[in-house]
Amino acid sequence: MVVSLLRTHLEPVAGRQRRWKLWRGLAICWAGAALAGLGFILFQRLTGLGMGPALPLLAVAAAVAAILAWRRCKKWEPDFRQIARQIERHHPELHSLLLTAVEQQPDSATGTLNYLQDRVVRGRR
Repeated sequence: MVVSLLRTHLEPVAGRQRRWKLWRGLAICWAGAALAGLGFILFQRLTGLGMGPALPLLAVAAAVAAILAWRRCKKWEPDFRQIARQIERHHPELHSLLLTAVEQQPDSATGTLNYLQDRVVRGRR
């Protein structure tokens, strides 16, 4: 569980990751639809057979795939420990402080952090 203070600071990074996953999923959907459409057109040109409803069905399938990609991205929950690891990999001057802060667990009885945990999370020395 990530303390709400850290969550508010890491949420913009998680939002960027969510948007990146959405755009990647949509790009895969549209690229797949474009390749399938080119395949249908080439097949039609080579064989001379009419494709009929193939291209409209392909458009519907691509739209459904895009909606599924969007829904999957909307359900994605960020892993704040992984986000902290990525940030620390790019900023070694943090000396694992962010990862340590993310790993702090509140007391199960009181739901609060103890004094030392609070100091780690808030970054006080």
